[in-house]
Amino acid sequence: DTLLPSGTTHLLVFTRSVDGQMATGVSTPIVDRAVPIHPAVGISFDDTDLDKGELSGNVSIVAAADESDVTHYGVFFAALIDGSVRSLRNTPITIVSRGPQ
Repeated sequence: DTLLPSGTTHLLVFTRSVDGQMATGVSTPIVDRAVPIHPAVGISFDDTDLDKGELSGNVSIVAAADESDVTHYGVFFAALIDGSVRSLRNTPITIVSRGPQ
């Protein structure tokens, strides 16, 4: 991992040889990817299925207060383990796109 110097917007490459370096370079913009830091505000679910061990119904997600770094919300099965709610698997049950962008 390399720290991005403040104000950096592009990567630039110059070709070189033993005789020197070219006068102009070729560049590409940097798109600094990152895991979202703004969490969903909440989630709710009401089971409408009457059979034990089966679920049916709508999941409602209260969007993050700031969705500037959010593209989707992943919904997972979870359990209370040692006092913390933890995902039971790595794959979400469903993925929901955030609101209008």
